[in-house]
Amino acid sequence: PYAPVPYFWSDQYDRKFQLVGRVAAGDTIEVVDGSVEERRFVALIGRGERLVGAFALNRPPAIPRWSQRIADGLGWADALELATTEG
Repeated sequence: PYAPVPYFWSDQYDRKFQLVGRVAAGDTIEVVDGSVEERRFVALIGRGERLVGAFALNRPPAIPRWSQRIADGLGWADALELATTEG
């Protein structure tokens, strides 16, 4: 069955916000690329043993990759390892 991964984006002045996946309060969030202080980063969002979302601020090329990985059911530990090797 067709099961798209939800996607949201917004441009606010010089900032591009992107969120992919289904996230909820209590999910684990880990910044895996860039810097929050520089306002340019990618954060992965996990729930239990699964990657359930990704958020990017001013890093648009990253989101399509993570969207596909969420759709593929990538595990949380594998996502963190993959992010480290891509960094």
